[in-house]
Amino acid sequence: MRLLLVETRRLFARRFFWIGSIALLLGLGVTLLITAAQSEIPDAADRARAEQVAAAQARQAERDRAECLQVQEQQQPRSPTDRFPPGFDCDQIVAAPVDAFLVNDPFRFTREIDDRSHVLTAVLALFAFLVGATAVGAEWHHGTLAALLLWEPRRFRVFLAKLVGLLAGVSVVAAVAYAAGIAGHWAVAQLRGVVGDLTVDFQRDIGLITLRGFALTLVAAAVGYALALMLRRTAAALGVLIGYFGIFEIGGRAFFGQSAEPFLLSSYVTAWMIDGFTLFNYDCDLHGECAESTIRLTLQHGAIYLGSLALVLLAVAAFTFRRREVA
Repeated sequence: MRLLLVETRRLFARRFFWIGSIALLLGLGVTLLITAAQSEIPDAADRARAEQVAAAQARQAERDRAECLQVQEQQQPRSPTDRFPPGFDCDQIVAAPVDAFLVNDPFRFTREIDDRSHVLTAVLALFAFLVGATAVGAEWHHGTLAALLLWEPRRFRVFLAKLVGLLAGVSVVAAVAYAAGIAGHWAVAQLRGVVGDLTVDFQRDIGLITLRGFALTLVAAAVGYALALMLRRTAAALGVLIGYFGIFEIGGRAFFGQSAEPFLLSSYVTAWMIDGFTLFNYDCDLHGECAESTIRLTLQHGAIYLGSLALVLLAVAAFTFRRREVA
């Protein structure tokens, strides 16, 4: 426990940790100010027009849904190019809410907070990776690991203490950032936009998005820590990150197109963050005939992929740390 407290205090005392945390929160504050400045508050006349258009659209949606149900009940062959092709889900035909037809463009909390949370998660994951890489990379560079092992020679305990201290520090920053992001966007919507219906389903969804983003942030911190511990350099860990995205992500999509997506890290990150999605691929033969194939990546696929990646890298890092000479 004493070693864990020491490592946690050392993390919070690092200059990069504080500079990165402050820059992250300042960036979030600037984003909120820009959102508030760009949000236009709808007046009474604008809302009245929107209600009229929404009512007309609702009547049209009811007619379309009735037509769809009638077509689906006919049980006759139809082409996929028909308006309601075979297997079409008529329940998808719903009227848009009144807020969708406002002429002024207010910030809509319930509609836009999901995307804003995903962007915040991406920034937090990058921050966590850099914190994990710089924390252990700096110790390799300055030789403090050797001095620490004189005080605590059990290397696996040192490995775990550094990892848990890192995750604890990143967790604090992530919790503050998510709380500030959601509360700040809600305040902007209250003052300068439209909040929307805070239903139980919406609250559950935003809570799950936050939890998944929180977990992804911890995985990014662990990966950065493991790479820097194995490679003994912060720059080497960053090189692996840049090289992967430059060669495999960009190069794989450039040379293999959609066929590469089932093998890329970004696909599984997306599946984890948005609770699964479907990959579409079109295979064409020599005669020019093409067929569509689909691959469904679920939340479980994303969890297994990301969890396995973090565990394997941490296991290799722990093994090399115990076996290699530290000087």
